[in-house]
Amino acid sequence: MTGATSGGQRRWPLVLVVVLALVVHAPALAWGFFADDHGLLLVLEHPLEHPTLRPWSLFDFGGVPATGREHDASNLLPWWTSPDWKTRFFRPITSVTHALDFASYGREAVLHHATSFALYAVLLLLLHALYLGAGLSRSVALWALAVFAFEDGSFLPVCWLANRSTLIEAVFAVAAVLHLMRGLPSPSLGRIVVALGLALAACLSKESGVVTFAALAMQLAIAARATRDGAARRRLSTFAAVAALLGVAYVAAYVAIGYGTRSLFYLTPWSHPVEFAGRALVMIVLGAQGALGPFSVDTAMYFPALFVPWIAIALCVATPVAIAIYRAERGLPQGLFFAAWSFLAVLPQAGTMPSDRLLFIPMIGLAPWIGAFARRALTPAPWRRRWLPALVALGALPASGLSSFGRCAWFAPIIDKINRAATSAEVPRDGTRCDALIFQTGSMLSMLAPDPMWISLTGIEAVRFHPIQAARAALRITTESARAFEVESLDRPLLGTPFEEVFLSSRAPPPVGTLRHGRGFEVEIRRVDEHGLRAIRVVLDEPIASARWRFLTWRDGAFRAFSLPEIGATLELPECEPLDPLLP
Repeated sequence: MTGATSGGQRRWPLVLVVVLALVVHAPALAWGFFADDHGLLLVLEHPLEHPTLRPWSLFDFGGVPATGREHDASNLLPWWTSPDWKTRFFRPITSVTHALDFASYGREAVLHHATSFALYAVLLLLLHALYLGAGLSRSVALWALAVFAFEDGSFLPVCWLANRSTLIEAVFAVAAVLHLMRGLPSPSLGRIVVALGLALAACLSKESGVVTFAALAMQLAIAARATRDGAARRRLSTFAAVAALLGVAYVAAYVAIGYGTRSLFYLTPWSHPVEFAGRALVMIVLGAQGALGPFSVDTAMYFPALFVPWIAIALCVATPVAIAIYRAERGLPQGLFFAAWSFLAVLPQAGTMPSDRLLFIPMIGLAPWIGAFARRALTPAPWRRRWLPALVALGALPASGLSSFGRCAWFAPIIDKINRAATSAEVPRDGTRCDALIFQTGSMLSMLAPDPMWISLTGIEAVRFHPIQAARAALRITTESARAFEVESLDRPLLGTPFEEVFLSSRAPPPVGTLRHGRGFEVEIRRVDEHGLRAIRVVLDEPIASARWRFLTWRDGAFRAFSLPEIGATLELPECEPLDPLLP
């Protein structure tokens, strides 16, 4: 009886942390489906006419065919898409979880989110076991778990269904390292094979899971170095080399088969090495700040005026705090392994735009360091030794937890705003065929997937949307003929937002005279200056006056229809108001 009571006393703090972590993210149950989620739904409900998207491969967005026009029917690519563009992710395990959810729950979004919450709870339990297995005391392991659980960058991997890949990757990665660790220093061949299989599952959930092979290799190399048995050392070193080579082989096969990206939003180190390294450095600097408290990487990236102050704060505050943590916790069990795992976890993701969500996997290794340091705030020591741990504890636990809860709660009405914006267009709703050209938008988030969002939310398939840009920029429109008009940007170059860069493979604008094709129209590059693209000419397949066309701009919180000017006349559209002041 006493043993059972003692076991219960040991477990209740862990249960409390897991429950609080779920409560912190609970507002996401009201999110429903958001942006890319609608695309997943459409593929699962009735597969689109698309060459690569399938229920078992929901993240393979393909590329531009050699003809340049074959994608017009599916209308998934905007007119400015670079001819060599591709975004092909191979995530069959994540895809299958969405397919099973849809087969089980249909469009009951709350149950889809419940699946993610269940996976999150499993991850937290595995992570606690990993920290204990690494040699952390029960107290430090619990503090580390709480730091991970309340980190405010977790809200998208846990709460956004289309970002579930990161969550599943983490489950398999932690399970792989934990399974191997429990067999050290003399793991059986079967245990190593299972650990490598779990690492492969992490890769098949999300590409950055390849770092799991490196984590296993590091664990085996550490064990080899620690043993005095020559035969055991050679065996462990061999297995470490095998794990590392399997990671390299996976990347090579992935690229050879044709997966990967050519996109400014998803840079690769071989296509843009300098910019890739720059993004990695920014993510490391801002990520260190974000790990210590509610400092948003997304805010710094999407609001340029805040970028320099955020970097300055990170360098002036986070850097000395990180040094203090290292000095105080340099004896942390498996500390160097956790630090190396965190650093390596940044690299496969460094090509994309720095974001809070990219901290999810690195926090697995950072949390023990931060948790051990924060725990010092409760030790019997002079205040001069405890004030910094106390500040770190406040930032990494209650402040980050409240920030996570606030973000989840704030985002629910934001998603409602975006969904209402996506369905606000003044277009026919009676099944009449319509192609709507969108000249301005209150938020680029409403342009993440305009057709899938519209079809998913309204069920109307006869309307297709074609963004001329995905920004709020002021425009001048001049009608040149019955079927042609010019669009000129008045205050900034066209195609400069992060969303627009998703479909570009180079920042250099196409030369004047270059033609791009949309569904039912052609775009000619008309003017370019030292800052970028300034003007385009749009030629429609049918006259402007045709009932087929609608021309939309963002005004009064909705996509409103307007008429193009008469031939030879000009119309100016001022910069439109934002959908929400805090949205890019």
